[in-house]
Amino acid sequence: MSWMLPVVALLGGLQIGAQGGVIDGRAIDRDGAVLPGVTVVVSSSALQTPRTVVSDGRGAFRLTGLPAGTYDVVLTLPAFKTLRGQVAVRADQRAVVGFHLDVGAREEVINVRGVGVAPAPAAVRPAQPAVVPIRVGGAVREPRRLTYVEPVYPAAALAAGVEGRVVIEAVIGRDGMVSRAQIVQGVPLLDEAALAAVQQWRYSATMLNGVPIEVVMHVTISFVR
Repeated sequence: MSWMLPVVALLGGLQIGAQGGVIDGRAIDRDGAVLPGVTVVVSSSALQTPRTVVSDGRGAFRLTGLPAGTYDVVLTLPAFKTLRGQVAVRADQRAVVGFHLDVGAREEVINVRGVGVAPAPAAVRPAQPAVVPIRVGGAVREPRRLTYVEPVYPAAALAAGVEGRVVIEAVIGRDGMVSRAQIVQGVPLLDEAALAAVQQWRYSATMLNGVPIEVVMHVTISFVR
C-alpha cells in the first residue's frame, strides 16, 4: 500500500448551513484524467461508523453532514495504488480536496526448487499469461512479461543446505527493461542468483492513457531444496 497525502487540501470558507461540514473530493490519475469508480472510505473518531462513497463519472465524490474533526480517507481502485490521506473538516464549512492515484506496483512470486542436484543452465522462454487491459478513468494497460530467465539455485547454497526468500524491488522502464533492481530482503548465498535472473526479464510497456510509464515491481523468489 502507498501512504500519501492529498495533493491539494483547501479549507473553504463557504458557509453551508448548520448541517455539518462537507468533503468535496476528486480522484485523478498522474495525467490529470478523472477516475470514476474509486471506492472512498472515510473514518474518524467523530463518526460512529466509517462512511463509504464511490466517485462518479467526473471522478468526484461528496460527503456531507460531517462533525468537525480530522478524517482518515482511503481510496482504492483496481490497477492503482491504495491512497491514504487525512482531511480536516470544520463545522459548517466545505473542504475541497484533490487526490492523485498512481499506477500500482507489479508483484511477481517465483519458487525455485533444488533437489540436491546441480542446477541446469538458465533457460529463456516467452511468458505464457496474457494481461487484459484494465480501463478506468485514465486507461491503464499493465505490463506483460515477455522474456523469463529462471533463477538458478547456486550449487554452493545447495551444498550448504541454504534455503530462503529473496525479495527484490526493481523498476520496469518505459521500454520494458528491468532497471534499478535492489535486494530488499536477502540471503547472502542466494542474492546474486536472484538478481541475475530478474535483471534479464523483459516486459511490455506499462501504458497510462496511451503513454508508456515506469512502474515499480516487487519480486519474491523462494529457494527451497
